[in-house]
Amino acid sequence: MNISIRKHFEHIDIKNLVLIIFSSIAISFFFTSTVGIFKYDLLRNYYNLKLVNLNELLPFFVTFTLSFIVIILLIFSLIKEQLENFTAFFWLFFLFIFSYFAPVKSLAIGAVIFALPAFYTGIVNLIKKQSYKLLSILKWIISGMNILLFAGLIAIMIMKFSVNYIPIEGINGSQISDEMIYNLVMQKRFLVALIIFGGLSIIYTTTVFIKFFKKEKVKRLLTDVGFNLVAIILLVQVIVFSLFMVYRLKAFATSTYDFGIFIQMFYNMRDFNGMITSLERSVLISHNMIHFSPIYYLMLPVFMVFPYPETLQVLQILVVASGVFPLWLIMKEFKTRDFFKMLVIVMYVMSPAIITSSFYDLHENCFLPPLLLFVLYFAIKKQTIPLLIFTALTLLVKEDASLYLVFVGLYFLFSSIFTKEKKVDLKQLIYGVSIIIVSMGYFLMITSFLNESGDGAMFWRYNNINIDNELGLKGIIAGFLLNPSYFLATFFSPLKINTLLLVIGSVGLLPLLVRNKSAYFLAAPLIIMNYLSTYPYQHQFGFQYFYGSATLLIFMVLLVDKENSDKSFFNNKFSFKHIVNVLGLLGIAVSITFGSVYIYERKWTYETYLDNQEMYESMKETMLSIPKDKAIVASGYLTPHLADRELIFDYSYFNLFNSDYEIDYVILDGRINQDTLNQMIERIELAGFVESDLSTEYILIFESLNNIE
Repeated sequence: MNISIRKHFEHIDIKNLVLIIFSSIAISFFFTSTVGIFKYDLLRNYYNLKLVNLNELLPFFVTFTLSFIVIILLIFSLIKEQLENFTAFFWLFFLFIFSYFAPVKSLAIGAVIFALPAFYTGIVNLIKKQSYKLLSILKWIISGMNILLFAGLIAIMIMKFSVNYIPIEGINGSQISDEMIYNLVMQKRFLVALIIFGGLSIIYTTTVFIKFFKKEKVKRLLTDVGFNLVAIILLVQVIVFSLFMVYRLKAFATSTYDFGIFIQMFYNMRDFNGMITSLERSVLISHNMIHFSPIYYLMLPVFMVFPYPETLQVLQILVVASGVFPLWLIMKEFKTRDFFKMLVIVMYVMSPAIITSSFYDLHENCFLPPLLLFVLYFAIKKQTIPLLIFTALTLLVKEDASLYLVFVGLYFLFSSIFTKEKKVDLKQLIYGVSIIIVSMGYFLMITSFLNESGDGAMFWRYNNINIDNELGLKGIIAGFLLNPSYFLATFFSPLKINTLLLVIGSVGLLPLLVRNKSAYFLAAPLIIMNYLSTYPYQHQFGFQYFYGSATLLIFMVLLVDKENSDKSFFNNKFSFKHIVNVLGLLGIAVSITFGSVYIYERKWTYETYLDNQEMYESMKETMLSIPKDKAIVASGYLTPHLADRELIFDYSYFNLFNSDYEIDYVILDGRINQDTLNQMIERIELAGFVESDLSTEYILIFESLNNIE
């Protein structure tokens, strides 16, 4: 009996069984979610997650379980060969209903973006040949329905542009509105990008069909010229961007939050006092109590040689640029074509999301692009020791760096199981599981440390997706299960669609066409880190939150090329690589247009400095004249220039009337609005300070009466 049971299980394809179970769960969830849109009202579905009640869990699980049983039976009896296509149908149908009832156009636009992978699945399945006529008919039916649903989504999106939006009375937790997504300036930039794309596409098409360009000498010459151009783009980007960021400091345009904090921290690190700062919370505290980021010590040797704030501005640009090296190693391992290598490097170097992440001065997140790419490379190469080293280094960036690694681990875990080969890639599976366990364990340990001994992990940023903040993670999970339409509404608010279209456009839409569905785990950090929260800085360009997520999308671009470089259709007459190349051209057209404009706009720092050089030089001299052993309270744009001291506080966050610290000087920026400045002076004088002889035309300095006496 035992022998017969064992033989029966030996004939079961475990990989297909796992795939069927996961697909059935996904389909059942999409179906149950669609039912939920019909069952509940607009306010709950799109605006206010707090209206979700835990009592809804019972009907949810009843509907989910019944649909799961039906789907499993249907798959095993009829549609096993069209499983991926069938899953795509239910996802498209859910998005169609979501879009139909959506109150604003941005939600419909987002639905179309999220529908593209399922639409692509339908197209790919149409091209596939089926050995049986019945399977071929089934393929045409399901793929046809998928294409029709996608066409319906586009039609709904167009119609939503003419629908009048009526703001709701009550809580708008998802922050959806009918605001303009792009102003005229941004629209013109997109037009320029499309014109560049059109020109590049014509040039590319010419090289494909004219035999002259296929000659070996000509191809080699064009390749050499292309790589030289890419190298020049990289060099110019680093030099010009570094120059503008240095002049941002010289023009007194950097502030306490966050550059002043990090300058003071680095001076303390240089003096072997640890990562201590008084600016961050108006008390002497280690930055590791706020965000656990020991990775900064990798920059310390350079700072000790060049101990200037400008060093940190340049280092950030160089660290990000160094990501080109592991990117090149990955492309070499993937045997990426030379032409596509050029496109991907330009996408990385000129990525609007990555470039603008450096705008708000130094942040530890700048280490994410090179470190994540090294983790991916060494996992692909199956080199255990380097993988462990770079995984550890990535964890040291920040507590939430664990999130990126968890999804990298999930990618390798599922990729190792669902390989083209029959055997599971055991080593890659072990890597995947290990990265997940280590990253989750580290995250729990560090967040526990921050909550108990530090300033607390910043989970409050995700209160908008919790049905009850008292429930913690359970409230978020329950909210997602019972009301996924609200989560989509949160993703697709106008301000988020603004950057989402740019992020996807700058990689030529290619991550949406990846065939290995495990790779979509790599897109999860973009959704979670940038678009799930309503904390504005996480989804806006100009802050440090896109470094990691944008880098993982670029890796997905390489996966698409790797999957399709040898694919063809129309009886092998047309290679799929040409479509990938053209979309790659779209990516660099958008990247170059927006990336170069964003950098060029930084020229205001240089121009402002030159126009007011005498003032800024005078301000700098005044800052240098303040003795370093004095405790200072200063206005926000002055603190970075006074940070080389033990005690310095930001005026806006420091209580002059009730402090444990004895303050020697209060220093104000003369550029502050006169009315505001007068109010600040009055308050300072009430606190027992008088104007010092050290004051200048541009800087007001107040000295403690205690010091004078």
